[in-house]
Amino acid sequence: MGRSRGGAATRLDVPRGMRGEARAINDRGDAVGFFVDRGTRPVRWAAGGTAATELGVLGVGSGGLSEAMPVAINSRGDAVGTVKDYRTGNRAVDRAVIWSAGGTAAVVLPGLPGLGLETRSSSASDINDAGMIAGAVALYSGDQYVQSRPVLWNADGTVTDLGHGLINRINNVGDLIGIGPSGMGVAVWPAGEPGWVGLNSLIDPQGGWTLKEVVDINDGGVIVGTGDFDPDGAGPIRSRRASFRLTPVPEPGGVGAAAVMALWGRLLARGRRGRGQPGGSSRGPCAGRKGRRASGAP
Repeated sequence: MGRSRGGAATRLDVPRGMRGEARAINDRGDAVGFFVDRGTRPVRWAAGGTAATELGVLGVGSGGLSEAMPVAINSRGDAVGTVKDYRTGNRAVDRAVIWSAGGTAAVVLPGLPGLGLETRSSSASDINDAGMIAGAVALYSGDQYVQSRPVLWNADGTVTDLGHGLINRINNVGDLIGIGPSGMGVAVWPAGEPGWVGLNSLIDPQGGWTLKEVVDINDGGVIVGTGDFDPDGAGPIRSRRASFRLTPVPEPGGVGAAAVMALWGRLLARGRRGRGQPGGSSRGPCAGRKGRRASGAP
C-alpha cells in the first residue's frame, strides 16, 4: 500500500508487518484503514509519516478475533466506521463508532431515541468537517427486527432520524446522497430541505441516462456515480454502464426551495454530444436539520 508523493509511492507501515489497506484520507494527509490480524483491526497514519497507530476495537471474540472498518476521516482527524462489538460474547453486533483525533478509543455512537424501539446495531458511512456523521441504525422490538433507518449523528450530541432510505455520503454543506425511500432510487437530500429528491426525476428523460449508484458529493454539490447510458434511445445501440457527473445549476430566476431542488436538475453527461454542458455552482439555503438528543449508547 502506498501514498503518492511527488510521483513516488511511500509505503505505509502496519503493525507486526501484516497486510493492510488505506481506506480514507483527509486534506491534511491523515489516513485511516485497517490491517489483517485475526480479523481486521483499525489504524491511523498521521500526515507526513508512515508509522501506524493502532486504533481501538470493542472487545475481541474467540481466538482474539476482531472486525473493524474505518470509512472516512474529516479535516480535524476524527474518523468513523463500523466495528463488531464482542464485549458481550462471541455473538457480536455492528456498532457505528468514532475515533476522535488524537485518541485511539472506539466510542460507540448513540442509538435513536423516541420511537419506543431499541437500537441493536448501527453503521457509519461518512463524517464531514462539522462533525456530522451519516449512517444507519437497526431497530428492534424485543428480539423482533422492525426496520433500519438512516440517521445523522450531530456534533451537539443529538441524533436526527431521516425516516427511510440509505445514506452514502455527506458533504461539508450538509447535503446527503444515497438511496431514497419507496423505490425512488438514487437521491439527494439538500441541506435545509424536507426530504429526499430522486435524481432520475430531475434529469432530462430524453438524455439516455438511468442513474443507478451515487458514490460521492463535493462541497459544490457535484455528484459522481454510475448509471446505464443508452445513446440512441429506442435505437439498435444497447445501453452500457457508464460513469456520470451531475452538476448543480440554478434555474433562471429561481428562488427558495424550488431553486434548491432545481440545482440537481441538469446532468453533465459524458459521451453525449450537444447535451448537458451546464455551468455554475450556486447553492441554496443550508439550514441544519433538527435532531433528538440521545441518552446513552445502544
